[in-house]
Amino acid sequence: MGPQRYREPVTLDNGICTAVIDPTGAHCLQFSHKRTQIRLFHEDMDPLLSGIPVLFPVNRIDDGKMTCAGVSYALPVNEERTNCALHGTLYAQPFSVSEQTAARAVFCFDSDGRYFGFPQDFSMEIAYALDRSILHQAVRIINHAGTPLPLLIGFHTSFAIPFCPGSCAEDIRVTADLAAELTRDSRCLTVGRTAPDMLFSALCEGTYRPTAPISRQYRAGEYGEILLTDTRTGVCVRYRPDSMFRYRLFYTPECGYLCMEPQTCAVNAPNLPQDSPDAGYPMLAAGETVTLHSMIALEGLE
Repeated sequence: MGPQRYREPVTLDNGICTAVIDPTGAHCLQFSHKRTQIRLFHEDMDPLLSGIPVLFPVNRIDDGKMTCAGVSYALPVNEERTNCALHGTLYAQPFSVSEQTAARAVFCFDSDGRYFGFPQDFSMEIAYALDRSILHQAVRIINHAGTPLPLLIGFHTSFAIPFCPGSCAEDIRVTADLAAELTRDSRCLTVGRTAPDMLFSALCEGTYRPTAPISRQYRAGEYGEILLTDTRTGVCVRYRPDSMFRYRLFYTPECGYLCMEPQTCAVNAPNLPQDSPDAGYPMLAAGETVTLHSMIALEGLE
């Protein structure tokens, strides 16, 4: 019996936490702690600002054009303001549910060489699993094509601010393991690096309060962890993306949530000058498979 398609969200429950995943985009909408009623993710009518939507290709590609390993791509331009291909549409594609238990589910997508201007035939499996107060995410990508697949992948992970009932934004402190800040032009495309400023220092030191709009791009540090700490309750959210996600984009146009995007590459990386330290991006060779393991843990609940 092959994979079955679901229209309703899939709910995982291990008795301690629940996770709700929409098979459209294998999109984790909510991760909640039952006893404390913590609801970790922002909820919005815009799917890109709710939970953990997958981005492929991640962020912006200038004019929708790029060349990777000798293959030229013409991606749909879907952001008129910047004339860029933005985020792809994988978050809106139907995934099948190939495996499901009470605390684990696996969602599958097959491109058939027709996805968003990518000629490669590839598959993506996104698995979510609950282990006590931890949400595990495993993304498995298989390149069925005869040419390498550029792994320009990210997640638009949007955390609710605050996430504990009774707290406020002023109670939250954010810590991020960062190595460098990247600058962008008026079209939000990478143009270089800049010297660390007060916000960079506050994020590295764990003193940043998410109480005002920001939009910043960074290269992750050695470990790449992100921590959100509620100083009123002592509850900490530990976000540990896979080590392949070497970049972060911190974004919120308003208070109420903070989007912390793990990304495998800098914005518009395939079009950066070859001598740029941020021009690199991972490629998946023909016939190869890779799995990216990430996790979000709730700590300090006792």
